[in-house]
Order: sequence, then structure tokens, then C-alpha cells
Amino acid sequence: DFLCLPQPSLEGAILVRLLVHFCLFTLCLVEVQIAATVASSSFKHFAAAGWLAKVLPYSWVLAGILVYLDFFTLPDKTIVLADGQVTGAAPVVACVMGGCFLMTVVLYSLSVLHLTRTSCNSQVIWEASFQALAYPTNFLVTVFPTWLTHMAVVKDHGYGVHHTVSAVCLYSNGWVNALTYSWQSWAIGQRGTGGIVSLDASLLEDAGAIAFQVH
Repeated sequence: DFLCLPQPSLEGAILVRLLVHFCLFTLCLVEVQIAATVASSSFKHFAAAGWLAKVLPYSWVLAGILVYLDFFTLPDKTIVLADGQVTGAAPVVACVMGGCFLMTVVLYSLSVLHLTRTSCNSQVIWEASFQALAYPTNFLVTVFPTWLTHMAVVKDHGYGVHHTVSAVCLYSNGWVNALTYSWQSWAIGQRGTGGIVSLDASLLEDAGAIAFQVH
């Protein structure tokens, strides 16, 4: 919620927070959807992968429902600073962030676990593990500082190290994921073969699922 405003009213500040939280909810839900698609493809559940691709646009609908729930918690949590910055805890956002992160870790881990049951050698499994867990790691690094604020573990005063780090990390999530995907695609092309990422990219194409390309 690190926005600088000309001393808005409490109602205006809540509206701004709701808009920002809507984007955060959508980001978290899409991360889970991508992880679920990769896991489904790893287990060769092509129908499930295709279905997940089709329901991707409905992430916005679920995000809207979460915003509605979020609305009832914000009046007591929103802080408007003297310089117009809007901040404060947000328990609904914190719960969604934490829950989505845990789900992505579980889903990607299942994908890697399934790979260990195949005839792949240890080098391929290690590379696949690194590739698959890169995205939840990105999610943790870029979103965790903001999660601390929403959980009221750390107070954001509109300035200081935590405020700056949180803002930079959160706004970096998109391009960090894009760089990760570009790097992995380049690495796979250089090797001519790969582990879970290259395998799932082909499976997703067969399933008609487009979610993997979102990163």
C-alpha cells in the first residue's frame, strides 16, 4: 500500500487499499493456478491442465470476492500518514498471501517428487528441483516484506528500510518472474534437454494450457 497521496480521507484511503489488494489477490491466485497447471501436467492429467488454463480469467472474480471480505477489516486497520501515504495491516491479504505461498510450494514439490519416481538421473532431478522451486522462491522474496506489514509484525511508517525494501520487492515481482522464465528457457535451449520445466512446457502445449507462459 505504499502510495503517496495528498492527505486523502479515510474512505478514499480504504478505496485505494482495496484496489491495490485486488491486484495482490489476483497475483497470488495466478501463482497458484500456474503451480497447479505444472503439477497436473507433470502427472499427465492433461484434462485438468486444460481446465486450469480455461479458468485463469476467473481469478479476477475470486479476487473480487476476497476484496469484499477485505473491505470489512480495513476501516480499523487503515492508517493515513501526515504526508498522505496510506498504510496499515490487512489480515485478509496476509492470510491469502500465506496460503497461496504454501500451496505453490506443495504443488511444485509434488511435481519434483513425481519426477524422482521416474528413471531420470540425479543431475536432471536436481536441475528440475531448482527450476520448479524458483518461482515460489521469487514469490517469497518479493512478497514476504509486504506480508510482514499486513500481518502487523512490522509497522510501516512511510519511510525507513522496511518501507523501501517492501515497496521495491513487491513492485519487482513481475519482472523477476519474467527474468526467471527467460533464463530457464535460455538454459533449456542451451542444453537441448531439460528437467521438469522443459517437460511441462511440452505437456502444457499438448493440453492447450497457456498458463505456464504467464511467467
